[in-house]
Amino acid sequence: MKTRDPQAIAAQRLLEKGVEQHRLDPIRAEEAEAMERAVEHALSAAKPGPERIFEGLLSAGDVA
Repeated sequence: MKTRDPQAIAAQRLLEKGVEQHRLDPIRAEEAEAMERAVEHALSAAKPGPERIFEGLLSAGDVA
């Protein structure tokens, strides 16, 4: 899975193009913080009730 990580691939390509690691480190830290905030938000969100179980789904009968 790590060999297909888009962040790792992008970082490696930038390093190969001459971007210095110290310029990438703050970006990586910002990404990690954003991901942590997103996880916390998702875990603290109210769970939808059964009335929303089919929300956003389509069946073949719904396609015009």
